[in-house]
Amino acid sequence: MVGRTISHFTVLEKLGEGGMGVVYKARDTHLDRFVAIKVLPAEKVANPERKRRFVQEAKAASALNHPNIITIYDIDQSDGTDFIAMEYVPGKTLDQWIGRKGLGLGEALKYAVQIADALVKAHSAGIVHRDLKPANIMVTQDGLIKLLDFGLAKLTEPLESDDLAPTETLKPHTEEGTIVGTVAYMSPEQAEGKKVDARSDIFSFGSVLYEMVTGRRAFQGETKISTLSAILHQELKPLGEGVPLDLEKLLLRCLRKDPERRAQLMKDVKIALEELKEESESGKLAGVPVASKSRPWPAWTVAATAVVLLAVAASVWYLRHSTATWDDPLANAQFSRLTNFEGAEAEAVISADGKFVAFLSGRDGPVDVWISQVGSGQFTNLTKGRFPELAPARDWEVRPLGFSPDGTHVSLQWRGGMWLLPVLGGSPRPLVEPSVEAMWSADGSKLVYHTFAPGDPIFVADPNGLNPKQIFVDRSGAHCHYPTWSPDGRFIYFTRGYPTANEMDIWRVASTGGDPERITHHSARVAHPALLDNRTLVYSATAEDGPGAVLYAMDLERRLPRVITSGVQQYSSVSASSDGKRLVVTESNPSGSLWTIPLSDSVQGEAAARRFELPTARAVAPRFGPNYLLYLSSTGGADGLWKFKDGSAAELWKPSGGGLIGAPAISADGRKISFAIRKQGRTALYRMCESGASPTRLAPSLYVRGSPSWSPDGNWIVISGDDGKGSGLFKAPADGGPPVRLREGLCFHPIWSPDGRLILYSEPLGGADLRVKAVAPDGAPVALPDLRVGYTRGSYCFLPGGKALVVSRGGPLWLVDLATGSQRQLTKLPPGVVSMSFDISPDGKQILFDRLRDNSDIVLIDLVRR
Repeated sequence: MVGRTISHFTVLEKLGEGGMGVVYKARDTHLDRFVAIKVLPAEKVANPERKRRFVQEAKAASALNHPNIITIYDIDQSDGTDFIAMEYVPGKTLDQWIGRKGLGLGEALKYAVQIADALVKAHSAGIVHRDLKPANIMVTQDGLIKLLDFGLAKLTEPLESDDLAPTETLKPHTEEGTIVGTVAYMSPEQAEGKKVDARSDIFSFGSVLYEMVTGRRAFQGETKISTLSAILHQELKPLGEGVPLDLEKLLLRCLRKDPERRAQLMKDVKIALEELKEESESGKLAGVPVASKSRPWPAWTVAATAVVLLAVAASVWYLRHSTATWDDPLANAQFSRLTNFEGAEAEAVISADGKFVAFLSGRDGPVDVWISQVGSGQFTNLTKGRFPELAPARDWEVRPLGFSPDGTHVSLQWRGGMWLLPVLGGSPRPLVEPSVEAMWSADGSKLVYHTFAPGDPIFVADPNGLNPKQIFVDRSGAHCHYPTWSPDGRFIYFTRGYPTANEMDIWRVASTGGDPERITHHSARVAHPALLDNRTLVYSATAEDGPGAVLYAMDLERRLPRVITSGVQQYSSVSASSDGKRLVVTESNPSGSLWTIPLSDSVQGEAAARRFELPTARAVAPRFGPNYLLYLSSTGGADGLWKFKDGSAAELWKPSGGGLIGAPAISADGRKISFAIRKQGRTALYRMCESGASPTRLAPSLYVRGSPSWSPDGNWIVISGDDGKGSGLFKAPADGGPPVRLREGLCFHPIWSPDGRLILYSEPLGGADLRVKAVAPDGAPVALPDLRVGYTRGSYCFLPGGKALVVSRGGPLWLVDLATGSQRQLTKLPPGVVSMSFDISPDGKQILFDRLRDNSDIVLIDLVRR
């Protein structure tokens, strides 16, 4: 083969050989660069269906675009030879780096984080490696990791068959038959020939990490059969001295034989590894010390040391014991779908005894409160239109429902107060006014609620709402939501932060009052804390690398959050029975699309709206450029930034290990784009070229909030955020440099006027409103007519020329004249379909907006509690 030319690649030398083919170094004669050519064995591609599936998988892998994944240039056939042309990476495979004693801890963690990051990228795109092993991991001289052979296991995977098609028998090529993967690193489900998912890669990753740390394989037998037996039945051998306890625990989670009890998401494994790496680099990560010889110690020293060692042993036992007694709350749980209606259901709550579920639904047209006895299959409409103006789907900003302690009444949040609805029928009656999100303690002796007064003060009162005592009020300008009792009544858990910036976390305060304590550190859309017991907290939060919310659980003793759900479903509410054995959640698979409606002198209704056709199924957060459109879309995992021009769309950029926050901003000339990314609890400002090239972080000192906006001359980007000295409005130089503070205090949604004279922003008023204000580019205040928008759904956009605004308050769009303050309604669209973002066409004649549907149902989860 050496010296031959395959297609336009001249083969120079053989680099290696394995079961999936021979690899050669070659020169690309078209682009004059070195490449690696993998020549595939003829028997592997003989079956047309298997080859088709492999090519499909390899094409998907070629689009991953990640620094730790080998780049695939081409998949082709030349003169009967099937081959893959890929990036040539000088270096050695990981199995050549691992010595008999393994790698150093720092080096192992450095490589492991890179491998994990690559797998997170692949899994978010729906790609499972299936053959992760040290020989498929390249290490450069600079310590850069490159994963090889994505998708190649498809060539040896048995073909799926259906019950009506003839079964194809695949002849074994080894004594073990057609098991897919390298035996020593495969998962138990792979070893048994079962269908595999991303959790199989997590097991293989654990095997590779174990070998990096110890220098020996996690499971080893004298033959392939005995190795398979060890994978299926043998317990993991101790890692040995010097390995940190936290790393050992992480490995045990990755190498659990039951995939349901294994670590579920690679991104959680990556986060844990990053934390271990940071602790290792700072010297805080301690391993089990290695014994050393020394002269005998005096008797008193021995006795003192014995006491210390006993204390240490007791601490280690406690840590191991406490970890062992707290596990994934959803392990072995039983899921059952309670509703399957058209449209959206939301905000489900469960009675204390776990026998009834109440929720909001527009099943009969208007949004009403519905109730069902678990297992009955029957649903009763409790309100029947008697509470008009209940919010449509996706616009509930508080927990509107609850159950009385005895389960005889459902509480309903309506127009600033709480009402009681008899479960068996009867007239509703008011409970507490004003109040929001009232919830009774487990023993029914107390009631907690908050109001929309400034600071969202939280009160504890008698069960009938009398004798209220304020236990907390926020003086920072943040909002407080979802107050929830701990089962023992000692604490009130609640979310605190800035909903308009999707920047929330869970805090707790003693039920008698005092200083609050922060529990989580997501700085994301966190909601619906529910306690299964005094130790186990379950809640929903925006996924680190995705647009929607997943379920988290936290061990409150060790403060270790973990994702406990997988798949594409999102979770917008969580409620637990008093014994912690049953959860009810709102599970959704939301859709988003773009629509246009004319901006005219008359109010435009649904008949005037038209779907804006795009090649991607999902589209949200649109922004017009001079001759193209940007929007957010996802083909799996996090939203990417897409560009639509001349009838075709392409993904410009997708964050790795993070998520885009809000809509992008486009410079007036269309040549530059800015956007915000949330990653590991912080949000940063970026700028890149129109083509998607050269993404660059700007103003690294800023923690930004929401979307940015360009100055008309393209020299500045305005953004709200915090520079470590307090919240404010800032403008950052587009070419880099320190940001300039324009005003002090909390603010949101800044936009620069097209004529460059004004920068609009909104600031909290207290309660559920924001006031729109303005400054000049130098920060000097500019007077505006009184204009208010909703806290979480309010947005606004300049018309061309900058003399008027189009404003959304979460429902209809309004036109506002900035000189006179006059307003007129532009649109009237039906409830139940919510717009989160919109833009005005460059000619000022059309409004382009996104429409989001929750497509949600209520799901019951029966837990297996110890």
